[in-house]
Amino acid sequence: MICRICMGHGAVDTLAPDRESAGSISVSALEKAVGEGKIHFVALGDRHSLTKVGGSGRIWYSGTPEPTDFRETQSGYAHIVEIGDAGVTTRPFKIGQWRYIECERVDLNTGDDVEALRKSLEEIENKERAVIRLVLVGTLSLTLNGVLMNHLLAAKDVFGVLDVRGTALLVLPDDTDFTSMGFSGFANGTVKRLRSKIEEGADEATTTREALMLMLRLARGTS
Repeated sequence: MICRICMGHGAVDTLAPDRESAGSISVSALEKAVGEGKIHFVALGDRHSLTKVGGSGRIWYSGTPEPTDFRETQSGYAHIVEIGDAGVTTRPFKIGQWRYIECERVDLNTGDDVEALRKSLEEIENKERAVIRLVLVGTLSLTLNGVLMNHLLAAKDVFGVLDVRGTALLVLPDDTDFTSMGFSGFANGTVKRLRSKIEEGADEATTTREALMLMLRLARGTS
C-alpha cells in the first residue's frame, strides 16, 4: 500500500475568521481528495492545539509538543497516526511537561483570601515547569498587601514564570496600618481628610489614595 500524506501550514476556511481569504485552505477540497483516495491523511500546522478538521477523521492539526499560551486547549501532544488497509486511526499521546495556568479573577479582601491564594499556589505540582498568571482584584489594607507581596516574592523563586497583574487590586490603609505611624496634629488631620474622601468615593479618589500611600511610605521611611 502506498500512503499519500498531504502536509500543509495555514488556516482552514472553516476555522479562519475570514473564510473568503485567498490564503485559507479549503476543507471541502481536502475532504474530496480524501474521499477519492488521492490522500490518506492531511497533517496541518498553524494551530497550537490538537484539532480535528472536517468529518472524515483524516484531517488534523497536530498542535505543538509543548503549550505556548494560556488560551490553548489541547497542546503538548504527539499525534500518532496509523494508516493501513483497514483505514486510518489516530490517537493523541501526552508529551508536554509545561503547564499554563491562568487565574482570571482572584478576589482578595481579607487575610483569609490572601492565605487561600498562598495555599493554592503551594499545592501546584511541578512548579518549575508551570507558567502562572494571576489577575488580582479586591481591596487590601497596607499590612495585608505586604503579606501578599511576601508570598508572591517567594512564589517567583519556585515557579517557571509568575505573571501577576494587580492593576485592579486597591490598597487602602485601615486603622491598623496607622496605629504605629504616630501621626498627630496637622498630619493626623490630613490623614483623616484623605481617608474620608476615599470612603465617600469622591471623584479624585484615585489621586487621594496615592497621596495617602505617599504619606505612609514617607512615615515608614520607604521609597
